[in-house]
Amino acid sequence: PEAELMDDRAEAEAYARADFASVNEAFVAALFSRMELGDVGALVDLGTGPGDILIRIVRAGWQGRVVAVDGAPAMIEIARQTAEN
Repeated sequence: PEAELMDDRAEAEAYARADFASVNEAFVAALFSRMELGDVGALVDLGTGPGDILIRIVRAGWQGRVVAVDGAPAMIEIARQTAEN
């Protein structure tokens, strides 16, 4: 866990540009290997940051509801913009 919020827009954007692709993709693969897509419910990501993991989960076929929570409005805005693209 990170102790500080990245609410400064420039700081949030720098974090969002960091390359966590391989770690995040491994997490998504591990999640899907432990469940069936038919087990659709809701996922909540507390401290979602730029939303990369939830976006990957949805793009991998998740059909349930997803909720992204972060204490930094700048991160939520970045996640929202990324999800819309």
